[in-house]
Amino acid sequence: MKQFVYIIFLIIIHRMYTAAHKEKIEGNPMKDMNLSKDIPKEERISALRKVLAKKNLGGCVLYRRDPHLNEYVHPHYEHIAWLTGFTGSNATLLVLPDTAYLYTDGRYFIQAEKQLPKDVLLSRMGTDPTVSQRLAECNGTIGINAQDITQEEYEKHFKNLPENVEIDILNEDVIDQLWTTRPKIEPGYLEVMEHQESVGEKLKKVRSEMKKNKEMRFMSASFDMVIISDMDEIAWATNLRGSDIPMSRLFYSFLIVQEEEAILFTDASLTTEVPDVVIRPYKDFYRHISEISDKCIGISSNTNYQILCTIVEENNVRDFDGILNLKAIKTEAEIKGFEEANKRDAVYLCMLFGEIKKKLAEGSSVGEKDVADRLLELKKKDPEFIVPSFETISGYGENGAIIHYAPEDNTTKLSTDSLFLIDSGSQYTMGTTDITRTVCFGKPTDQQKRDYTALIKGHIDLETTKFSERTALGALSIIVRKHVWDENIDYAHSTGHGVGFGLNVHEGPQTLDSSSRVRALPGMNITIEPGIYREGKYGLRHENLAVVEKYKETKGFLQLRNITPVPLHLDLIDTKSLSSQEIEYINKQSKTIQDMLKPLLLHHKDGLAWLVENTRDL
Repeated sequence: MKQFVYIIFLIIIHRMYTAAHKEKIEGNPMKDMNLSKDIPKEERISALRKVLAKKNLGGCVLYRRDPHLNEYVHPHYEHIAWLTGFTGSNATLLVLPDTAYLYTDGRYFIQAEKQLPKDVLLSRMGTDPTVSQRLAECNGTIGINAQDITQEEYEKHFKNLPENVEIDILNEDVIDQLWTTRPKIEPGYLEVMEHQESVGEKLKKVRSEMKKNKEMRFMSASFDMVIISDMDEIAWATNLRGSDIPMSRLFYSFLIVQEEEAILFTDASLTTEVPDVVIRPYKDFYRHISEISDKCIGISSNTNYQILCTIVEENNVRDFDGILNLKAIKTEAEIKGFEEANKRDAVYLCMLFGEIKKKLAEGSSVGEKDVADRLLELKKKDPEFIVPSFETISGYGENGAIIHYAPEDNTTKLSTDSLFLIDSGSQYTMGTTDITRTVCFGKPTDQQKRDYTALIKGHIDLETTKFSERTALGALSIIVRKHVWDENIDYAHSTGHGVGFGLNVHEGPQTLDSSSRVRALPGMNITIEPGIYREGKYGLRHENLAVVEKYKETKGFLQLRNITPVPLHLDLIDTKSLSSQEIEYINKQSKTIQDMLKPLLLHHKDGLAWLVENTRDL
């Protein structure tokens, strides 16, 4: 009887932990911050200037980053959103005595124009004067936080400024004095993500890479240790997942790997021991590395500059990207996990689209946020679903042209006279997803059909291309992008990125960007996501996840295999602009998708109807 009671107790504790874990990492970090308190929004920049003046600073440069330079951060580090209202993931804020500039990339120009207050000017990365160019025209001392930038960024932007400008590396966070309700980082629990490779086996691979670098770089000695600050690399190496960042499974930590020992610095609580790893408090990290001397140390290119400043000069510090490259090559089990995760998302998207179509036909009201909430509701019924992998982009009509738009309410309603774009992703126990689809619940215009078909032609072109194993993935981007260019338009984002296994939804080093020189290797995955955005009208994007595989018929060649089985929206296809080979490809793909998903949708009438309707022969 006692044993039975004890088992019931363990089950209850496990369920409580799971619920708390999901609650902590779901949701929009912007909505978790209470922006209504503290200093009024319109006074925050001027209040910051007063704090800077007391420190004899004429300005500062702030980045939307944390000490690990993550793309997604804990709400504690959303200081730029607190100061300016801008919620994009790429943001640099330059505050000067009389002006302030917010720098971001082309994904967020429209969003920034809507969100920024009048006293903050939008600076478009790539076209407007850079931070260093504007600083060169100033006089006085500018403060920066060395934990927010890499050494490369410091040397590029701040090292060679004219004598009239001095840079002061701040040893305190100036925002803390202003943001009185700033969210605190409360360490959560860590859980093991089952993997076919043990922690010991992964650390053995890392140590092998440490020795390999001696041969590749003609170094006098192999690395004595590597210091890892990239949280996704730490999670990969330890097979641990956490909940410190919303919609991510990462945890704040540093990892030092030596030949005989691996030390994990974290405040997160462990539910089980981690073999081959020593655990120490997070706060001990900087003191620990300050005491290291006469060692050959490897660090990644994404390491914050404060770490470099803390390591004493007697050490030999070199670049080390061994883990970055190791985790980019997925195992067979990981690829199967990605396939299963994408299949589950495909089912829920078919259900969602079928339900929306029925509601609109009945005259019911459907808002943008309703759609995002309903998709999450469908996924939560799946016991293998953990959290979204990012905040769902749900944009109707002109909102679809805002590349990273996320609805805060249901002000905008879906209808039948424009396009609807939804970009969503999931973290399942077996893998991670990132899928975008554009649909029309009415009759599309000829222009909309041409735009949609251009995207699909790009997908088909790339998925049917064989390429040399010596090819850089970035070189493949033009195969997709040229079809968009044919419509006399371009898109201001990369054509694709890697996806982590229970890690970051955006993962390198692989990318479908023309500037990338990373070679394609079997086992890599990459999204294919071209888009067309007609500002003030509508936006389209079509995103699949593909896996790099060896081309079976020709040695030395590779190909991309699509593993996202979400149907196309056939009503949006302009069949007149398709070749017979392209039509055959779509029909074959549609049959495969229907055969895969139909048995899983028999219980959902609307989802099944959507599937069947959009997997018919053209």
